[in-house]
Amino acid sequence: MPASMMPGMPDPGTHRLYLEVVLSDLGVASASYAPQEFSVRSPAGREWPLNEPASFGRGSLAPGQTRSLDLLFDVPDSESRLDLVWAHGGAAGSLGIDARPPPPHQHG
Repeated sequence: MPASMMPGMPDPGTHRLYLEVVLSDLGVASASYAPQEFSVRSPAGREWPLNEPASFGRGSLAPGQTRSLDLLFDVPDSESRLDLVWAHGGAAGSLGIDARPPPPHQHG
């Protein structure tokens, strides 16, 4: 079924990358987070923001608290190596991820 018949689906040549991230506050003060702080970046420097609307809003963690977040990005099928970037409080951290699209799904 073409993407045009499924509102919200990525365009042809693009896949929806799903990442589950677990944030933990290991400090002694509350720590905040927001959807616009997350993106994925290619080795060539291209960057894709988190899909809007995000599956979560601004939030904060108390010391010792943990939260799982679902992150969705629409990226070109040609991108197989990406970094997940979290830019927060003037600093940025990144983590390499395998972003290959899933194999085609065959209906039998």
